[in-house]
Amino acid sequence: MTHLRVSTNYTYIRSLRDIKTSQDNYLALQEKLVTGQEINKPKDDPVGIQQVLNYTNRIGANEQYQRNIDYSQGLLQVTSSTLQSIEDLLMDIKQIAQDYKTSVVTSAERASVATTVESLLEELVQLANTKYAGKFIFGGTNTLSGTAPGSSPFNITEDADGYITAVTRNARGIDDLIYREVREGHLKAVNLSGSAAFMPNGEGLSGDIFQVVMDLRDNLRQNNIAALETDINLIQDGIDQVLQQDVKVGVRQNSFEIIRDQLTNENINNKDIRSKINDIDYAALMIEFNTAQTLLQTTLQSAAQLMQLSLVNFL
Repeated sequence: MTHLRVSTNYTYIRSLRDIKTSQDNYLALQEKLVTGQEINKPKDDPVGIQQVLNYTNRIGANEQYQRNIDYSQGLLQVTSSTLQSIEDLLMDIKQIAQDYKTSVVTSAERASVATTVESLLEELVQLANTKYAGKFIFGGTNTLSGTAPGSSPFNITEDADGYITAVTRNARGIDDLIYREVREGHLKAVNLSGSAAFMPNGEGLSGDIFQVVMDLRDNLRQNNIAALETDINLIQDGIDQVLQQDVKVGVRQNSFEIIRDQLTNENINNKDIRSKINDIDYAALMIEFNTAQTLLQTTLQSAAQLMQLSLVNFL
C-alpha cells in the first residue's frame, strides 16, 4: 500500500507539472498573438529584447530630431517669407524714390508721398518684429517675446507729429543664435542674427535700413532732390543685404531637408530590423498555438483520467 501511494503521488505531481508546462506554453503563445510581438518579457529572449530596446531608442531619438527639424523648418519658412516681404517693401520704396526724383514732380507732391514712405517704414518695423510660435524671429535668444512697449527686437521713437525718428535694437540683445540638435551631438542654428538683415554695422551706421528709409522720407519732405539718388542706391544696398540673408536661410532649409530625409530612411531601416527581431509570423504562430492548445487539452484530459484511476486504486 505504501508503494502504491508513493507511485500515485509521483504520478500526480508529474501530471501537475505537465499541466503547468503546457499551460505556460499556451499562455505565452496567446500573449504573442495578442501583442503581435515575439518578445514580451525579458526572459522571453534577453539578447533579443536588448536589441529591440536599442532600435526603439534609436527610432525615438530620430523622431525627436525630426521634431526639432520640423520646428526649425517652420521658423525658417516664416523667416524667408518675412525677408521676401521686406524685399518687396523696399523695392516699393525704391520705386517711389525713382518716380519722385524727377523735376516734373512738385515739392508738395514729394511731401505728400513722404507720408506713404512713413507708412511703409512702420510696416517695415512690424515685419522686423514678426513672431513665430509666439516668439520674435529676429529676437535672438534674449528678446524672445513680449507685448509691452520696448519689448520688441526693434522699437521706435516718434516725434510730436507721429513720425518715426529712430529705430533702436532691444538692449537685451537680438543677435544670439538659437540651436537645435538634429543629430546626436550635432547642433544647427535655426535663426538669423537680428541685426544682420537690418543694421549689421549698428544703429544709424551704413546698412541700417531703417535709417536709410527715414533719410529718404525726410529728403522727400524737405524736397532735397539731390539726395534722392544716393537714397536710391542705399535702398538697393538694403535690398541686397536682405537678399543675402534670405539666401542664407535657403541654404539652411536645404540642409535641414537633407538631414530629415536621412533620418526618415534610417528609421525605416530601424523599424524593419526591429520588426524582424520582434514581430510574429502570424501564420506559423497560429499553427503553434493550435498545437499547444490541443496539447493542453490532452494533458488536462489525461490528468483527469489519472485522478479517477488513482482514486479507484486507493479504494
